[in-house]
Amino acid sequence: MTSKVSKHHKTVAKEKTFQELLGAIARIQEGTSQLLPPGTRLTVSTLAKEAGINRATIYKYHPDIIARIELLNKFDSKQQLKEKRSELSKARDSAKVYRKLLGQAQKDKEHLVRINYQLTHQLEELERRLGQRDEVIAALKRQLNS
Repeated sequence: MTSKVSKHHKTVAKEKTFQELLGAIARIQEGTSQLLPPGTRLTVSTLAKEAGINRATIYKYHPDIIARIELLNKFDSKQQLKEKRSELSKARDSAKVYRKLLGQAQKDKEHLVRINYQLTHQLEELERRLGQRDEVIAALKRQLNS
């Protein structure tokens, strides 16, 4: 009778520990752990710390949890890779747009440089003509005064 009670107690304790480990996995993944900073990578060590359980207990009695950790990390890695590839693709698309904008801006700048050159020469011509006008006016004033 004692062995039945003992087995039952072990089964209940193992199930309780299993549930605690699942809860700890969820808290680590959600970043809501009280013991670990958000973004902590899920490992057997971090799980044991979060659940308040010895690592050896996980290795000895919960190999399914270890498999789950490996699977989650593999999925997380694949998901992160997918996200990074998506970010890279967006960055490349943005770079392409920026290169086009840069090319257009350079063309606009060249056009404005040409306009500035023309306006500078027109201004010099007008200033030269004003100088001539001032000389004519000064000459006419001298004639009137003589």
